[in-house]
Amino acid sequence: MEQPAKILRKPNQTLVIVPRLGKLTAASRKLYNVVLHTSQQQLLRRAADESSEKGGLPVFECRLDEIVRPVERGSSNLFSLAKKYLTELEAVKVDWEAPDQSQGVAWEIMRLIVLPKIERRGQHLWLKWALPERITEALHDPQFFTSIDLERLCDLKSYAAVALYEICARYKTNPRGVTSSNPPEWWVEALSPSSAPIDKVTGQRKLREWRKFKAEHVLKAIAEINEKTDLQIDLKEQKRGLAVSAVQMAVQMKASMRTQKLATQVSVETAAQAVRLGVPLHDVVGAVAAGTSETVVKVAMDRAEARAGRTDLAELENPRAYFRKVLNETRQMVSGESTRSSVPDVIPSERSESVAEAHLSDEAIRIRTAKEAVLELSPEQQQQLAREALKMLTARGTATPSITKRLAEGKWQAGPAMQAMVDAYLATQV
Repeated sequence: MEQPAKILRKPNQTLVIVPRLGKLTAASRKLYNVVLHTSQQQLLRRAADESSEKGGLPVFECRLDEIVRPVERGSSNLFSLAKKYLTELEAVKVDWEAPDQSQGVAWEIMRLIVLPKIERRGQHLWLKWALPERITEALHDPQFFTSIDLERLCDLKSYAAVALYEICARYKTNPRGVTSSNPPEWWVEALSPSSAPIDKVTGQRKLREWRKFKAEHVLKAIAEINEKTDLQIDLKEQKRGLAVSAVQMAVQMKASMRTQKLATQVSVETAAQAVRLGVPLHDVVGAVAAGTSETVVKVAMDRAEARAGRTDLAELENPRAYFRKVLNETRQMVSGESTRSSVPDVIPSERSESVAEAHLSDEAIRIRTAKEAVLELSPEQQQQLAREALKMLTARGTATPSITKRLAEGKWQAGPAMQAMVDAYLATQV
């Protein structure tokens, strides 16, 4: 049976580790992420368990092999490896940062782990540990976090690759597709396993020159990540004259991974319609992820598909651009109709649109957006729909002379006649 992926919801302020005392290795940093994941899972279970103790610094525990095995696959000497990595983690002191330089240092000079202890219980070794209070608090309820796939992280071998993957994972779903732009010195510190030595003359840290550090570590880390993980990374340098003034990474999920991820976020029917219409699945999923209900997206695609099928107009050359246009119109219509009475003459922001949609039922959205779809039909399609509407009203016994006349004369754009047209249109969508 396939095991679910171990995903660490890592707080953004813990993504960049800059050692100030001691040294980390790739293995000890990977082990630490496994420790954080285990701690986070146990914190969640304790929060749900009303009988668990709430006070004091939490102590975590797990079988040693479950902690070390993901990092050292195939190794039999887990005890010696664990002692080595835990000694590194206990001895090192670090600064914590977020990937966005504007957020600065989150915590200064802090240990990574507190009092790790290995003890034997029956036939198994168990690891017990605690974490600094601020890290525990961040893990328990991270407001801003990055999802780290531990299996992919543990496939990496070099320290620079592990550190760079954590940073770039923060941006893999970012619409701009690039990391924050930082000075080259920032990247040297963020991707180095130990602190730079102090220059005896200047008293400042003597960092490795970016040109040399890039050749020795960064380019190799990028190649390793691109080969072994779900990310595709490219280096982007900004120069002033001949000198590099800023560095950032272009980040995107690999096509196969992205398609698998996107396909699970909307219904099969919606995904199939997007493919049929020629609209990239990323556009559809992106709209839903941004807060637009799938019902609104579906109506927008119905409108785009109806326009593409019209033979009385020129061929639709760019279905993607047209879909974006009608999606925006549909969202504005839904948001505008739901807020017009209380906030007149205000163009809704993207946030207010999603809030307005959240207060509408799917059925209400479906009815309101169907009105726009009816207006998009060709004159011939509207006449046919009017005949179907009249048949429905007749069958119900509600075909009054006034409504019958309006449908026959094409004057159905408002009132009960319009509602009859909407009902007939929705019946064709079932």
